[in-house]
Amino acid sequence: MKLGLTSGMVEIVGHEPQWEVIAAQTIKQLRNIFAPAAKDIQHIGSTAIKTIKAKPIIDIAVAVDDFREFEPLVPELERNGFSYRGWFLYERITVLNVYEGSKSGDKICTHHIHIVKVNSK
Repeated sequence: MKLGLTSGMVEIVGHEPQWEVIAAQTIKQLRNIFAPAAKDIQHIGSTAIKTIKAKPIIDIAVAVDDFREFEPLVPELERNGFSYRGWFLYERITVLNVYEGSKSGDKICTHHIHIVKVNSK
């Protein structure tokens, strides 16, 4: 199963059923960290669509009422393997990535976690 890309790499692969399992495990982990701030957590993006090829990075959206609810959680998220990036774009923050090491020592990004406001576009 292919999961993850090194920085600057672009690759599209066939759907992997294991992505759904990994996404569900990640959502459970995020629910434990975000509770009760997370109003909803969903597997999104190309890896969530079974009928298309996808970049092998799992995207997950976490909906909160206010971004200030997220800020105190950053240390706990980082202790659990999520790397804070802090990109703010309109009503979404792409703030967290999950990395694994490779044989060459490069970091491989396996997840993007997007923090979004409830009812945002």
